[in-house]
Amino acid sequence: MLDMAQAPNKCDLCETSLKVTCKCLDCDKLFCDQCTEIHKRDENHDMFYFNEGSTGTVRISKCKIHPEYSCYNFCVTYDELVCPRCLSQSHGSGNHVIEESEKVFWQKKAKLDEHYDKIKNDMLIFLAKEDKKVDELQSLHKYHYLEEKQNIQKQDERLKDEITHYTNKLMNELEEFWDEVQIKFQENKSHLEEQILELTKKISVLDKIKNSNDVSTLCLFDKETAAFINNTDISFVELPMETKVLQKKTEKAICELKIVPLTDSTFIEFRQMQAYETNFKKISSIVKGPKDTIWIKDGSSSCIKKIKLEHGLPVINEKSYSDEHVADIALTKSGELIIAFIDDPCIKIATETFNVKPFYTFPKRLLTKPQVALSLHVLNDGKIIVGAVEKDGRQYLLTDKSHRQLVILNENKEPEKVIEYNSDGSRLFIRPRRITSDDKGDIYVIDRTHLDFGRVIAFDQDHIMKWTYNCQTKIHPDKHGHFDPCSIVTTSQNNIIVCDNSNNAFHILSNGGHVITFIQTEELEILRPFSMEINKKGQLIVGSDPTQQRKAKLYLLQFTGC
Repeated sequence: MLDMAQAPNKCDLCETSLKVTCKCLDCDKLFCDQCTEIHKRDENHDMFYFNEGSTGTVRISKCKIHPEYSCYNFCVTYDELVCPRCLSQSHGSGNHVIEESEKVFWQKKAKLDEHYDKIKNDMLIFLAKEDKKVDELQSLHKYHYLEEKQNIQKQDERLKDEITHYTNKLMNELEEFWDEVQIKFQENKSHLEEQILELTKKISVLDKIKNSNDVSTLCLFDKETAAFINNTDISFVELPMETKVLQKKTEKAICELKIVPLTDSTFIEFRQMQAYETNFKKISSIVKGPKDTIWIKDGSSSCIKKIKLEHGLPVINEKSYSDEHVADIALTKSGELIIAFIDDPCIKIATETFNVKPFYTFPKRLLTKPQVALSLHVLNDGKIIVGAVEKDGRQYLLTDKSHRQLVILNENKEPEKVIEYNSDGSRLFIRPRRITSDDKGDIYVIDRTHLDFGRVIAFDQDHIMKWTYNCQTKIHPDKHGHFDPCSIVTTSQNNIIVCDNSNNAFHILSNGGHVITFIQTEELEILRPFSMEINKKGQLIVGSDPTQQRKAKLYLLQFTGC
C-alpha cells in the first residue's frame, strides 16, 4: 500500500466523487473514501492511498508491521523503511541514523543511475572491444594459417614425390592446430556473447526500474545491482597468441612446423584492476610469496613487509622487518626470504619469525675488498643469481680493482658460475641492479650505468650475451628522454616488460631484444613506476616511487597480448 500526492480526478465506483484518495493495485481502479471502504469489505486487495503532503513524485510504502502508518522515514543504520511507530518503538535510539524516505529515494535512484552507467558505458563497451579484438586476432590467425598453408604447398611442389607424404603430415598438423585455434576462438566468442547478453538483459531491467517511483524497489535493486557488478568477472579474453610456422629442421630440405609467439602490438593492452595505498615512501622491490602473498621493500627506510592484497581492501600488513641497509630481497624455492645488505658481504636468510642468519658470504680478497650484493634472483631450478659489486666501490666508475659480476650460486650455496666479461674481454656491467629470467633459462639484467639511466643486458642459457637495449627513442615528449629502467619481469610468452621510472612507461620487448611497443603508465593512472612482479594469476603488480613525500601505491594490473 502506497501514498502519492497527486490523485486522479474521479472515483471509478460511484463515478461522481472527485476526491479520489485511493487506488486498488489488484483491480487498477480509483476510489473515493466511501467507495474505498466498500471495496475493502468486498475484496481483500492491496490498496494504494494518496498522501496530501507528498510531492507526487515519490511513492511511500505502508509499514508492513504497522499497516495503518506510512513509512516516511528510512533507518540508515538497519537499511530499512520505518513508520512513526517503528521510530518510537525500535529505531528511536540515538545510535540510529534516520533520514526522510524521499531523500533516501533520490539517493538510491542516483546510485542506481551510476550502476546503470557503469554497466552500459563501461562494462558493456569493454566487452564489445574484447569481442572486436577477438575478430581482429582471428583474422590475423587466418592470415598466418593461409600463408603457412601456401608455404607447405610450395614445399611440396619443390620436393615432389620424395617428401609428399611428409608434407601431407605437416598439412594435417597445421589443420589440427588451426582447428584447435578455431575452437579457442569459438569458446571466447561464446563466452563474450553470453556476458554481453547478460549485461544487455540487466540494462533492459534497469531501464524499467530506473523509471519506477517506488522507494522499496529502488532500495532492493540498488543492492542487487551492486552485487551483480561485484560478482561479474570482466577481464581480458585469453587470446591464443601462438601460431605455427614452417622452419628448416636440418641442412637438407626437411622442414617442420614450430610454435612461435604471435606478438602484435595491436593486441597488447594493460588494465588497472585495483590500487592500494601503503605507508611506504618508495616500493623498490616486490617478490611473490605463497598463497597470494607478496613481500615488498621500502626503498627509503629499507623496511620489508609481507602482505596480502584483497579486493576492495587496503593493504593488510602481516609481517615486517626493518633494517636501514637492505639492498634487495628474493624468495627461495622452499619459500625462505633471502636478503642482501648494502656494504655487507654476507647475504642473509630470514625465518618465518624474522630471525636473520647468514646464508652466503663473499670471500675476502687478497688485495681488494670483498664483494657485496646489489640484487638477487632465484632461477626456476632453484639456483640463485647475485648481482655483485666490490665493497665501497665508486658507484658508476670502473677501476682496475672493480668487480662487477653476476654470481650464480648452486643448491649447496657455492659459486657455480661468474659472469663478468664479454667474449672480447670488455666488462659487461657497471651496476647490475635488477635480475630476472624466463622459462627457457635466459637471463635479463638491468645494468645501471648512471644515476639517471641504464640499460638491459640479455644472456642465453649458456650465459653468453645475446643483446643489449638502452632505448634511443624519446618515448615521452615531456621528459628528458633518458632510459631509466628500474624493474624487469618476463611474461608467460617469454616477452620482457621493463618499467621506466622517469618516463612513466613500460617497454615491451621480445626475447630477441626487439621493441614490440611502449605503454604510457600515466594512461593507467600510474605515476613513477619503480618495481614490478607477476603473480601466480598472471597479473602484474606495480610499486610506485611517488614524489613530494606522498605515500607509495601498489597497483594490480591485467595485461594481454604479450
